[in-house]
Amino acid sequence: MRLATFLPRTALIFLLTYMVTIGATYNGILTPSLRLQAVVVLGISALVWLITRWRKRGSRWQRTALDLAILVWSAAFILSLLANLEDWRRIIMGLWFMGVYIVAWYALHDLLANRIITRAMLVDALLFTGLIVILLGYVQVQSWIRDTLPLIISGELPFTLPRPVSTLGNPNTLAAVLVIVLPFAVGRAVAFTSIPRFIMTLYTIAALVLLVSTFSRGGWVGSAAGLFVLTILLLREHNLLSPARWRTWFSTQKAIIQLGLVIGIVLLILVLVGGTIFVINSLNVAGRTLYLRTFIYDSALTLFAEKLLTGHGLFTFGAGLARLNSTPPTQPHSHAHSIPFQVAAELGVVGLAALLLTLWGIYRAIRANLRSPDGATTQSSERLTLISAAAAFVSFGVHHLLDLPAMNPAVMVVALVALVVAVAPRKQPLESTASLNIRLLAVPQRLTTIFALVSIVVLFATALWSSLIYFPYVDALSYGVGTGDYAGGAARLEPVINADPSFAVYHYQRGFLLGLAAAEGDTSVLPDAIAAFEQYTSIAPDYAIGWANLGALYAQAGDYERAVETMRRAVELAPDVPALSERLSEYETAAATGQPPELPPITTPISTEADDLYLANIHYVQWLRLVVPRQFLPQVGYESLDDLQAES
Repeated sequence: MRLATFLPRTALIFLLTYMVTIGATYNGILTPSLRLQAVVVLGISALVWLITRWRKRGSRWQRTALDLAILVWSAAFILSLLANLEDWRRIIMGLWFMGVYIVAWYALHDLLANRIITRAMLVDALLFTGLIVILLGYVQVQSWIRDTLPLIISGELPFTLPRPVSTLGNPNTLAAVLVIVLPFAVGRAVAFTSIPRFIMTLYTIAALVLLVSTFSRGGWVGSAAGLFVLTILLLREHNLLSPARWRTWFSTQKAIIQLGLVIGIVLLILVLVGGTIFVINSLNVAGRTLYLRTFIYDSALTLFAEKLLTGHGLFTFGAGLARLNSTPPTQPHSHAHSIPFQVAAELGVVGLAALLLTLWGIYRAIRANLRSPDGATTQSSERLTLISAAAAFVSFGVHHLLDLPAMNPAVMVVALVALVVAVAPRKQPLESTASLNIRLLAVPQRLTTIFALVSIVVLFATALWSSLIYFPYVDALSYGVGTGDYAGGAARLEPVINADPSFAVYHYQRGFLLGLAAAEGDTSVLPDAIAAFEQYTSIAPDYAIGWANLGALYAQAGDYERAVETMRRAVELAPDVPALSERLSEYETAAATGQPPELPPITTPISTEADDLYLANIHYVQWLRLVVPRQFLPQVGYESLDDLQAES
């Protein structure tokens, strides 16, 4: 293997494997040292890309199939930001991720267009990364077989699938990676012969079995759709879509092959029928019911109707869902579990237009790539790669109609690699976007390079700044919780807040630490605790926890009128939590009589027992790492999950 081929192939495998196993996972985002490491790796990768294309003689910026769509996406982002400036800090977080994805798209497309890398290299990186993910997933399945399966067999536990997460932290997220990798594994199995074909067949079976074990119904449906498209395209490639040609081909095969095909088709039908019945029945399984999606979709439509044109802004769906539903006991979600609903709620009509334009551009590019210059089909490894990539895009798209695991950056990394493989033109240059002959982005090469460099510098600088702030943030919380010096931990948070005063969660965590100190009897910190929660509720007014904690602190300080006013807002946001209504009634009595309410003794254990229901499905990226696992202060009197369920 030549050095010019070995180095980029190795670099791609390393970078993709690192991002999917560490850097772009929740651990990579939420662990301070790993987060800073990921930022440095991304910065170095961007620098290597620019240097490589500069040293490559004849390198030119080529237009992509998504240029016009990205322009419309940018307009949607800007309009949603301008229309929701009160949420600018939250929206800016979303814009940073969108900026990274756009840069990654152009970087991969540019490397492929200038022949610095090849499609085969990208697929090798995908399959190698997928192998690591699959192996780690089976390690987790082995634990289920060893510890859980015997209890299921003995009847001590009901039957459940293992639901491994591998490096992704969530079984649905693992499924999202598998549905993208699977079509490429099948494509390689078809393209190879002898031992390599056997190995890729084993790879495919292992990925399929692991996908089933995730119990990701959206992943199952998406994978079925992608594999169906893959089958149709492969039959078309061999000119076997016609029933007459199929019968002719079938009659020429050996008897053993004919028998195998018949058995395979019968088994496939049985699997599809059985799988469909299982999925339908699973809609009644506790914790996996259909209602857990429909109420989210309904909330997304309500948010869309509130701001049809611009939406509420990136990364705002979680707050909107909390405002429209009693949270708790309703579980919080940061996304709408469907791309169309998510885009509608956060980016409005303009965002939906960008989504449709993106789909159209991808469809046009894939169709163009699957056509040969003379209009005839040719059999080659590159065509099998393109067919696999088209099927992978279908798998990803259908899956994300039913769920949204791409909120995890690791999934987006894998999806972008597969998308570049699918839509980057086989022959350069691509002269127009979606055949509209629009020259909107026909800018000079040097200006494009400068713009790319400036964008990378801005993204890297902001990520580095955020990561450096994150270190003392986690350290301060860890100190406060670990030592019990809550006031000391809150004091350590002050430099973090001064560096980024518009980020609501910093004020929340500082107020919470001070509230814990007040619960232990240090009433001198009450004014600061109240001020912190006042700031939090002004920035993030849609969460009941902030108002409930603020109301309890007002009550502890003896300001019952404000306690009533504040707790009333908490009850409006979470009317299905009896404890909040009880506190409101007690504060109203205290305000009328001037006598403090008789509350049970305040305790401050740092555990999740009191908040399991609230934390059941919270999206940690939205709130950074919740080093303090509780959400409601002890002063609120929200004692335990069992109590809440009993009262409900």
